[in-house]
Amino acid sequence: MEITPEFFQKTLLLPQRIREYLPGAMEQVRVGIAASSRDKQDVYSLRHAAYRNQNYIDEKPNSLFFDEYDELCNVFSLYVKFDEAVVASVRCCIHEPDQSSSNIPAFLVYPEARNAFSYERFIEANRLVTHPNLDHHSRTHALLLLRFVMAVAQSVDSVYILAAVRPRHAPFYQRYCNMTIMCNSRIYHGVKFPTVLMTTNFIQNYPLVLKKHSLFPLTDDERFFFRNAFHTINRKS
Repeated sequence: MEITPEFFQKTLLLPQRIREYLPGAMEQVRVGIAASSRDKQDVYSLRHAAYRNQNYIDEKPNSLFFDEYDELCNVFSLYVKFDEAVVASVRCCIHEPDQSSSNIPAFLVYPEARNAFSYERFIEANRLVTHPNLDHHSRTHALLLLRFVMAVAQSVDSVYILAAVRPRHAPFYQRYCNMTIMCNSRIYHGVKFPTVLMTTNFIQNYPLVLKKHSLFPLTDDERFFFRNAFHTINRKS
């Protein structure tokens, strides 16, 4: 996969309808895809703050948390900014049927998933974090991030979405994303907490998911934003 660098000079201002869901949001609320070194450092810094706040990781150099997957060409971090501050982020790992299974962290933690999904196009969503100061509103921000994960899935014609989530969060993903547990609890890559692997057939379930919450439907500008972003990915069918 290759990305056209010029695209990533752009972010998208979220519409007023979406900003109304975000308590404490500033006037400028944007979604973007971290491609520049500064964007990536902002995302890695947020991850570190979020996970250290719960003692889910040890202290890292320069207070930045990233791993070997972050530099792969099929891996992208989405972020939400209030004015100039990154307050939420999620990582999308896009798997193509003809790619090595080593580019997806879920396959490392859950080897049985490789047999089920290695010949499918799917997205693994992971590293979903919100700023510790947003704890009281983290559910809304998580929904917003999952909304963008589904936008990416739609843009790349993903068949499935996979997500490794903490067991106590599984009902949330079941309720809002029609996801089911495929693999039992294990310690996820790079962190100290256990996760279960959840999956959904995105093609079948997306029309149902759109009815789950009024936050989920995309605007025309958002559809164009994500289509334009991932149109620059050279994908092989």
